[in-house]
Amino acid sequence: MLEHEQALYVGAPRGESLSKTLQLITGKLIRLGKLSGNRLLDVGCGDGAFTRVLAAEFGEIHGIDVQEPYLEIFRQAVAGDARFHVANMSASDMTFPDAHFDSIVSIETMEHIPDLSGAAAEICRVLRPGGELLITVPNRWFPFENHGMRIGLVGAARSHSAAALLPLVAPTHLPRARLQGR
Repeated sequence: MLEHEQALYVGAPRGESLSKTLQLITGKLIRLGKLSGNRLLDVGCGDGAFTRVLAAEFGEIHGIDVQEPYLEIFRQAVAGDARFHVANMSASDMTFPDAHFDSIVSIETMEHIPDLSGAAAEICRVLRPGGELLITVPNRWFPFENHGMRIGLVGAARSHSAAALLPLVAPTHLPRARLQGR
């Protein structure tokens, strides 16, 4: 793959600009989980908007993702807060020790991971026995792609807050998204 092809992407994290989505998802996770302990891992953290909300009751917070432009936004947002550790790391090849995390969250990420079995094995490996795992995934049949979207080359992409019917169109639904049953 050429360097410019790697920079081409469709999709964006659900950041602070989508405040209602941020409030809805974090609110549900907070009601469902304990979300407290020594260490939290957010797999597919994007720009860290969700991670920062869910991190309140943790002493150490790790966010991993493979999209460096969003990780840089996250790093800038938490600069000076030593609790946060942001890394460009694959969910299917983590460098953390076994049984390292009390809680792991993954919000609207699993459908984008090419090696889902590897990621599941790694998540199980780094979650402590009795730890908490909270995962959300989109409903493929919901008519709006509400991740928010950026279409084009990094740095020149156009932003959109939602896209009607995009999830129903296989070739355009966030190219790395898993399209099972097609």
